[in-house]
Amino acid sequence: MSSLGPNESPLLVSGFEPAPLYDVLADREFGHETERVDDEWRVTIGRK
Repeated sequence: MSSLGPNESPLLVSGFEPAPLYDVLADREFGHETERVDDEWRVTIGRK
């Protein structure tokens, strides 16, 4: 994540909501947006 440019946001696609990840991201000063599409969870990660 440290090599991300200022306008880059990785997308995590999962078959379940990765709720434990949200606290880890917050601890490392990252934010996220979560969207459920059919049976997939899509989490876009970005800097706060």
